[in-house]
Amino acid sequence: MKNVEDMEKTGKIHYTDVDTPIGKMFLGSLNNNICCVTLKKERISFLCEKTGLTAEEKRTKPLKKLTDDLERYFSGEKIAFKEAVVFLYGTSLERRVWRATMQIPWGETRSYKWVSMKAGLKNGWRIVGRALSKNPLLIIVPCHRVIKSNGSLGGFTPGLNVKRKLLNIEKSIRGKHGET
Repeated sequence: MKNVEDMEKTGKIHYTDVDTPIGKMFLGSLNNNICCVTLKKERISFLCEKTGLTAEEKRTKPLKKLTDDLERYFSGEKIAFKEAVVFLYGTSLERRVWRATMQIPWGETRSYKWVSMKAGLKNGWRIVGRALSKNPLLIIVPCHRVIKSNGSLGGFTPGLNVKRKLLNIEKSIRGKHGET
């Protein structure tokens, strides 16, 4: 997966939706780069407001591939999301946190403190929590894999039930592949 944050932000945000076990997901792309994976359609409007771009409902090639990957993921396949992504908003600090979170191995969890250290933020676990609450790329930036140091779940903007479901999906898939 490559980050293309420095690309020119022109064009239209194309979006589509997909039904999943955690609810209807809305997927957005800009110039063939994934820019939004969310459970709230309003996030597409939010992106338009933040960037001055317009949106059009259209299942582009990258959105079709992401839809297929998500369907396979929720069907029990281990998927490495390799779509090119672009962060259309977020401070440089938030983007560092999101990139650090993307380093969490598939099917594993890490603490807020671990993400903080990876992002170069000594004792910045609260900052990590705030940044992850603004995560524009649910599942691709796997904030569901971030837990408290004591092993409890911590927070999750879409809700702890969704976090549990995502962790359980990955746990059951890990078991299918003989991983521990």
